[in-house]
Amino acid sequence: MNTRDFSGQSCLINNNEDVRFTPFLKLIADDIYEQYGNDLSNVTIIVPNKRASLFFNQYLSKHIKDEPIWSPRFTSIGEVFEMLCPLKVADPIQQICKLYEAYRNISNTDESLDKFYSWAELMKNDFDDIDNNLANAEMLFKNIEELEEMNDFSFLSDNQKKAIRQYFDSFNYGADSELKSRFMGVWKYLYDTYVEYRKILSDNGLCYSGMQKRYVVEGIINNEIDLNTRLNQGVYVIIGFNVLNETEKNLFKFIKQTRTTLFYWDYDEKYLHTEAGRFITENIKLFGNRFANHPEYYQHFGKQKSVKFVKSPTENAQARYVHKWIDKKITNYPLQESVVVLCNEDMLQPVLHSIPKNAEEKHIDLNITMGYPLQDTPIYSFILSLMQLQMFGIKSSGWRYAYAASVLKHPYTKRMVGSDVINILSCLKDKNIIFPNTNEVTSAPLKRDGKYIEVDGEIQRGEPVSFLTDIFTPVEGQLALVEYLMRIVKSIGESYKKQLKEMKSSKKEDFEIQLYVESIFNTYTTLSRLHTIQEKEAVFNVNNSTLSRVIIQILQNISIPFHGEPVVGLQIMGLLETRNLDFRNVLMLSANDNQLPKKDRTASLIPYVLREAYGMTTIEKQTSLYAFYFYNLLQRTDNITLMYNSSTEGTNTGEMSRFMMQLQIENEKVFGCQNKIELISLSAPYESQIVRDVVIQKTNDVRERLKSITKISPTAINTYIDCPLKFYLARIAGFKQDNEVTEDIDSPMFGNIFHRAMEFIYRPLKDRLLVKKNIEDILNNTKYLEDIIDRAFGIEFFKKNYKLASIKQRYNGVQLLNKYVITDYVKNQLKYDALSCPMIVRGVEDPIETEIVISDDEKKCSERQIIKLKIGGIIDRWEIVKNQYNDDVIRITDYKTNAKAQKANSIDEIFIPGKNRPYNYLQSLYYCEVFSRAKEHNKAIMPALMYIKSSPNNRDSRLSIGKEFVEDYEKQVQSDYIQSLNKTLADIFLSDKPFTQNKIHCDYCEFKNLCNK
Repeated sequence: MNTRDFSGQSCLINNNEDVRFTPFLKLIADDIYEQYGNDLSNVTIIVPNKRASLFFNQYLSKHIKDEPIWSPRFTSIGEVFEMLCPLKVADPIQQICKLYEAYRNISNTDESLDKFYSWAELMKNDFDDIDNNLANAEMLFKNIEELEEMNDFSFLSDNQKKAIRQYFDSFNYGADSELKSRFMGVWKYLYDTYVEYRKILSDNGLCYSGMQKRYVVEGIINNEIDLNTRLNQGVYVIIGFNVLNETEKNLFKFIKQTRTTLFYWDYDEKYLHTEAGRFITENIKLFGNRFANHPEYYQHFGKQKSVKFVKSPTENAQARYVHKWIDKKITNYPLQESVVVLCNEDMLQPVLHSIPKNAEEKHIDLNITMGYPLQDTPIYSFILSLMQLQMFGIKSSGWRYAYAASVLKHPYTKRMVGSDVINILSCLKDKNIIFPNTNEVTSAPLKRDGKYIEVDGEIQRGEPVSFLTDIFTPVEGQLALVEYLMRIVKSIGESYKKQLKEMKSSKKEDFEIQLYVESIFNTYTTLSRLHTIQEKEAVFNVNNSTLSRVIIQILQNISIPFHGEPVVGLQIMGLLETRNLDFRNVLMLSANDNQLPKKDRTASLIPYVLREAYGMTTIEKQTSLYAFYFYNLLQRTDNITLMYNSSTEGTNTGEMSRFMMQLQIENEKVFGCQNKIELISLSAPYESQIVRDVVIQKTNDVRERLKSITKISPTAINTYIDCPLKFYLARIAGFKQDNEVTEDIDSPMFGNIFHRAMEFIYRPLKDRLLVKKNIEDILNNTKYLEDIIDRAFGIEFFKKNYKLASIKQRYNGVQLLNKYVITDYVKNQLKYDALSCPMIVRGVEDPIETEIVISDDEKKCSERQIIKLKIGGIIDRWEIVKNQYNDDVIRITDYKTNAKAQKANSIDEIFIPGKNRPYNYLQSLYYCEVFSRAKEHNKAIMPALMYIKSSPNNRDSRLSIGKEFVEDYEKQVQSDYIQSLNKTLADIFLSDKPFTQNKIHCDYCEFKNLCNK
C-alpha cells in the first residue's frame, strides 16, 4: 500500500531517497532492523490495529537477503490487558443483566428489565469511562446535596474544584422540578450500583473492558500483579498511538520501567502544538520519542502537494467521482499507494458500484478494511420482517396482510419456497384478503384453466409448505422468539450448501454468495450466543419489543470482513482505520462538518463539567482525536482530494468540515506558500440536462395498437383530455399500478362500496312505483341498512362471494369509521330520492353500449378516414321521475362520491383541459348519449349528478350549462356534445397528433416518475 519501491530494490533510507513519502511504518521497520538485525523474535510490538502489523512486516521483508528474518511478536494494548487480568470480559448483553441485578439489589426496585434497559447502556458506558480514566467513582457519584455542603475540597485539583462549583451554580437548587428530583433519585444509587456491579461480575470471573484495565493497573500498583514475570521478555516497541486514557498511560509507564521500551510517535511539526497534536505532545513528554533526533521525519506538510476541495451536490455524485479520480490520479502509481476514505461509512456500497471492473484494461484490485455491514445484507431485513410478523402481525383470526406480505415477498422466502409463494401472494391480492388465516399464507391456491378452484365459496389449496409453516407459527416469550429465528436462519443457511459445493468444485468465486453465506453464519452465531445468555441469565426476561431492539442493535454493529491480501489493491477505509498508514494519493468522501469530526452522540448520566473535571471523555477530546487522524493522514500525501456534500437535505448541513476550513485559513502556515488549495464545484449530471417533455408520435406500431381499441369509456376520454401522454401510457402501452392489499379504504374503494350498497337497495325495487313512504321505510330500518352496508363491504372490500358476503364482517377502527360514513351518505341519498318520488327505477348498474362512427372532418374528403367505435359503460341508475312541469322524464343518475359540485358555462368547456374542467359533465352526458342511441324511449332524457356529500335539502342534481338546466339532453345539448365528442375521438384515433404531456395534474399522477414530472 505505502511502499515506494515495488521493484525488489532496497527500501532503506538514503540521501537520494524521497523522504516525504517514506511511510512512517517503514521508518520504524528500518530502525528496528538496524538495531536488532535478523532475529526479532525477542521484540514485542504494540500497535493500535492489526493492519499496521501487516504493513510493518511487508516493509521488514525488504531486508531479506541471504538469511530469513524472525518476525517480531505483534499485539494490541487490549490483548496486553487481557493477558494480565484473570477476569474475562463479559458479553455486552450479559453485562446489562449483571448491571440490572446490581441496580435491583441496591435500589430494591421492582422495575422491569424492559424499562431499565433503555438507560442501562448509559450507566454501563459511564462506568467503563470512569474505570478507563481511573476516576474516583465514590467522589464523582457522591450525593450532590452532601457535596455542596462540603467545605473541604483539598483532595481535588484546582480544575476539579472549579468544574464542580460551576456545576452547583448551574444546577439551581431553587427550582424544585420533578425532573431534577428523579435525577437525584437515580444519582444517589449510582455509586453503590457501581460497586455492586463490579462485585457481581468479579464473583463470576467476569468484567467489562474498563474494569479489566483498572484491575490490572491497580493490581500492579498494589503488587498483586507481578508485571516483571507476566510480561514477555525482551524489547517492547510501542508504535503510533495518539490519545491514551489513564489506564493505558499507566500500563506504558509500567512496561517502560520493567523492559527496554521504544516509543515511536507519528506527527508533523505543523500541527504538533495545535488541537490535533494535543495528545502527541503529552505522550512525548511522558515517554520520549525514539525519532527525537530526526526532525526531518516530521516535516512533510511543507513539501509540494496537490490539494483540491471538491463541493458535490449529492453523496452519489461523490461516489461517481471515484471512477474519474482513479483514471486521473492513480493509474500511474501502484494501487497500494492510494486510498479512498469514507467519512460516512454508508457510502461503501455506492463507492463499490462506482468503481469499474476494468479501467484502461487494467484490473482494479480492491482492499476494503471496514467490513461489509450486516444490516445491508438480505438476512438482516428478513430478521426484521420475521420479528415484526411475530410482534404485530398476529390477529385472532389469522395474520395481518402487511406483515405477512413483507415476509412472503422477501427474496429468501422465494428462494426457499419457489413459485408457490408467488401464487399465494397473487391470491391474497386478487381476493383482497386483509387478515389471511394460516392456511392461506402457507398453502398455494389450486387453479384450473387459470381460475381458482372453489368449493362452497372456499378456494381449494395444496399441501402446506413446511418452510412457511415454520414461519407462520405464533411463538410466545423471548426465548421462543430467538429459537424461532435460529430455526429459520439455519434452514436458509443449509439451502446454500449445494451452491457452495458447486463453487468449490468449479473453483469459481462468487462474492455475493460468499457474502450472503457469511452474513447468515454471523446472524445464526449471534442468535445462538444470545440464546445461551437467555438460558444462563435468569434476569434476562424481557418482552419481545425489547428483545427485538437488542437483536437489531447487535446485528447493526456486525461487519463482515472482506477476505483478500491486505497490502494489495486500492484501499477503501474509514478514517479510523488509516492510523499509522501513509498514502501517496488520498480521496476523502463526505468530509462534512457533521461527519468530520463525528458528532458526539454518546449520552451520559454524568454532567459534562464533572466529566471534564475527572479527566473522562469529552467532546473536545473526541474532536482532537479526529483532528489528529485528519492531519496525520494528509501529512505525507502528494495528492489530496477532499469532497463534501453541499446539499442541505435531511440532517446534512451542507458545510465542509471545520478541519477543511482551518486548512483554508492557515493554508500557507500548514502547506507552505508553494501549495494552493484548488476549489472545485462538481455539478450533478442532471443539473446540466434539460428535462424535455415526453412526446409519443403516432408511428405505425402505435396506430396498430390504437386499432385494437374497439371500445372506449368516459373515464378514458377524460384521461386523454387531461393528459394525452397519460392516456397513451395507461390505454395503449398498458402501464398500470400494482394493486396491493390494504386495510385502508381509498377513494375508489369508498365509491365502489357506496355504489354496491345502492345497488342492493334498488335492485329489488326495480319497475315498482316508489313513493316517499317506501324510501322512508328503508331509511328507518337500521338493521336492514346495516346488513346492506356489511354485504357491500364483504363483496367489494373483503372480496367475498355473494353467499359469504352476507356474513357479518370484522372491521378494524378505520374500516368501521368508513362504514359509518358510507351509511350516512347512503341515508343522504335515500333522503334525496324520497324528495324525487314518485319514481320508477328501471335500471341499476346496467351495462350499456352502442356504436358510433367517427370521421376526421378536418381532412379533404378524398383523405377522410372513418372508423366505428363502441361507446358505453355502466349506468349507476336510471329511473322515471317528474320534472318541474310534472312531465315524466328519464333521469340518468350518476353517483359522485369524491367530488365537489361542478359547473359548466358551455359544452366546449367540458372538452378543454384545465384544472377546474367539469369532467363529471362529460361522463354524465356521455351516458345520456349512449342511452339515447341504445334504448328505445319516448321521454326526455335528463342527466343527474348525485354529489352524495351534499345535504339532500340543498342539492340539485340537474346539470346546468351556463344558467340553463339540462332537462332534455337530446333537444338542448346533444348536437353540440356529439360534435365535441367526435372531434376528441378523432384526435385520438384518426389524427396525426402525438401524445404529449399536459402538466396540469402531474402532482397526483401515478406516471409522474416515468415522464420526470
